[in-house]
Amino acid sequence: TIERGDALGLTTGQADSRRARGCIAQLQGDHQTVLDLAVQTEEILAGTDESMFPIWWSPTTCQSLIATGQLDEAEQRLETTLEATRKADMPHWEAMALKARALLHQARGDDEAARTDLDAAIAIFEKLESRLELARALVVRGDDNDLTRARALCQSCGAPADLANLG
Repeated sequence: TIERGDALGLTTGQADSRRARGCIAQLQGDHQTVLDLAVQTEEILAGTDESMFPIWWSPTTCQSLIATGQLDEAEQRLETTLEATRKADMPHWEAMALKARALLHQARGDDEAARTDLDAAIAIFEKLESRLELARALVVRGDDNDLTRARALCQSCGAPADLANLG
């Protein structure tokens, strides 16, 4: 919990507890909580040399920025994140950012660009065998067999919240 992370007094513990709570809030569709926690995390990390944490938080934050109509800020963060993930050779987080950027393209009505980013993210998740994130990307893409495949992946991962969101 956030309280436990804060009680430890460790910067990364404080930040990570907020990121974890933000992921849960996002699954629940509570985008304002995600954004509030992201601001708190940025304040906690201000002045540190922590370079990985923003990469881990960015896709979640950006999805909530997109859901709340803050498209320009999401775009800026995503471009910075994609550059950082590629420079650091972090393919999982690159795919996470690509999936978020696909949502941005969808929000702007650019289905072709969204499809390109989703296909790239899915290919990376498949290569890495990141089953749960693969399932989530398949849901966003939404092709005929994607939802069936996503449901099977969520079941195999034991992801009840994701299954519930599939209906």
